[in-house]
Amino acid sequence: MDAKELKTAIRQLKSSCTDNQSVEVKESVGKMPSSIAETISAFANGSGGAIALRLSEKNGFEPAERFEAHRIADALSQACSDKLTPPARASIDILEYDGANVVVATIDEIPLRDKPCFVKGKGMYQGSFIRSFDGDRKLSPYEIDRLLEDKTQPSPAAVREAVCNALMHRDYSELARGTQVQVNLYDNRLEFLSPGGLYGTVTAATVASAGYSSTRNQYLADILESTPYEGGFVAENRGAGFKLMGIELGRNRMEAPVVRDLVAMFSLEFHRRTDQPSIGSAYDEIVSFVSANEPCGAGEISAGLNIPRSTVTYRLKKLVGEKRLERIGTERSRNQKYRLP
Repeated sequence: MDAKELKTAIRQLKSSCTDNQSVEVKESVGKMPSSIAETISAFANGSGGAIALRLSEKNGFEPAERFEAHRIADALSQACSDKLTPPARASIDILEYDGANVVVATIDEIPLRDKPCFVKGKGMYQGSFIRSFDGDRKLSPYEIDRLLEDKTQPSPAAVREAVCNALMHRDYSELARGTQVQVNLYDNRLEFLSPGGLYGTVTAATVASAGYSSTRNQYLADILESTPYEGGFVAENRGAGFKLMGIELGRNRMEAPVVRDLVAMFSLEFHRRTDQPSIGSAYDEIVSFVSANEPCGAGEISAGLNIPRSTVTYRLKKLVGEKRLERIGTERSRNQKYRLP
């Protein structure tokens, strides 16, 4: 966001008398607002947005007095790096508005493979937010679980390319006309079956290599390569489909497609990634909270993470035993605190 865009945004905020879906303003006089990390998380998990510091919503979005722009900009940069997992790399500028310096942070949406971006001190299930109208709303456990699940699945672009290839290169001869292209979903893989084996000089060993391409259905290929779709075409440059699938699968840390070439059938498999993200575990959540609030007691952790105290006490005992946390005071003390070792 530049100075001109800032003025346009503030004019819109003044007209509606409130923040909106993509812009949040805060006074930030004296110190950084305690909710700033939640707003950064919300923009990073959504469609991105901007935070403008020094503007007073209650005073008609006018610049507040006694604002230290450079100190606040540095604190905002530190919050983006240190208070969130994964860190949010915002673009931070000091812009002039109405004769005053305003700190503006532009936060881009993070890639799906990195979501959710959450506040370390609250943990993943209590500290993941999304932008909704003029505020930050907590992501539900269901939404978070779906985001984590998506990390082990192939991207829509890879699936689309596999389906396109299966339809474009299948055998349409009379003998194969009654056999359909199949997309079969299993617990551990996604399978694409196409009637007819590989065509021409292409083999299972060379199908993913640059420069190897043979077209069984020339007219259909020409149509798909000239049909517009989402800023491109249904089928891109011939021979580039496997390269695209490999790139997309690699982004999710998945293995390259598995190819099987039979006389009457061509098979392509995307194997699901088996390793599950560990950052959302209940124990990591407590360690993250202690790291941001040390030293702190079981009661503070229970209230901060909205977990029953008995559950917190049990997990703290295990974390101390594993030397991931250190107890301050005697084991039976009512004022017992915990910190990182």
